Amino acid sequence: MGLFINNIHVKNENESDFEKIKKYFVEKLKNDGYREADNEENPDISLVIYKPENGRWISVASDTFDFSTEEKIEAVSKPLAKEFHNDILTAVCVDSDYLFLNLTKADGSADGCVSVGKSF
Repeated sequence: MGLFINNIHVKNENESDFEKIKKYFVEKLKNDGYREADNEENPDISLVIYKPENGRWISVASDTFDFSTEEKIEAVSKPLAKEFHNDILTAVCVDSDYLFLNLTKADGSADGCVSVGKSF
């Protein structure tokens, strides 16, 4: 098996965005039936939220993301853009075979996408 990446990047407009985004994804996972692991050694899934010190984008990755179609990407990115009034960049990468980038504007409209390689 190769490397699969399904990431969401939320434009960071102010300091409170990080906590709001963290709460949003934690609550979403809870609503999907997940709970926090009793210890960090044996989780069923992971959720990683990264805010760089000097960057303008908050990155979110999770084993639960399924961006195998454009419809599945839009089902996540459009509501997220509207919820936070921020641009959303979604990235999908499968080894060196396929790369898909999708930019959703803060109002939920699609601004553009790039698809390179063969999707599966």
